[in-house]
Amino acid sequence: FIDSDKSIDSGGVYICKSVNDGVTWGTPVKAWDALETGKLAIDRPWLVIDNSSSSNSGTLYLTTKPAYWIPAPNRPYLKFSTDSSVTWSNYRYIDSTGFLAGNIQQPMASPAVKPDGQLCIVYPSIPAFGFVLAKSNNKGATFTYHTFCVPSGNSDTLIKAGYRLVADANDSNKLAFAWIDGRNGDPDVYAVTTSDGGQTWTSPTRVNDDPIGDGKFQELV
Repeated sequence: FIDSDKSIDSGGVYICKSVNDGVTWGTPVKAWDALETGKLAIDRPWLVIDNSSSSNSGTLYLTTKPAYWIPAPNRPYLKFSTDSSVTWSNYRYIDSTGFLAGNIQQPMASPAVKPDGQLCIVYPSIPAFGFVLAKSNNKGATFTYHTFCVPSGNSDTLIKAGYRLVADANDSNKLAFAWIDGRNGDPDVYAVTTSDGGQTWTSPTRVNDDPIGDGKFQELV
């Protein structure tokens, strides 16, 4: 969870752990400090765990982005823990040369872990002109990058948008990605899937079934 008073010099992201199905909770651990990057990179903290049988099994991954009022350019961030959130790694940028987030104010990262232990993260990139899939087999030490989806923008300034990457629990070749898209004049949910680990993707499918262009507002998949 985020604990901050919206000041650049206070707060952070904390992790709480329960070992009895949520009956009691341990002392919160500060996984991310607001001062670490100078960009208040404690917004949209998403936590995923590696449940594979690979050498990375048990690793926790935490992605964040700068707060929404921090001026661009901004970048998505990653940390990991191998001791069940007792300690956390130093942060690293998820994006890289040729696949930088660029002049995006809120480059949220959506993480998932495949059953083979590969970490997959989707984030938006202006230079790469679309969503980028970043994949790592070594806890984010290095990534390979692939632009796979070009969204249409949403003009409404109130939209929170949001998007989500999901990994099939039983098949490492299968991933699904859903996002909010404005190609029809109002915000709709679209989704794509891959069956080859992200090399190729299906054509975008509109998910919500209201009449096209009816002004109904979809967000935060």
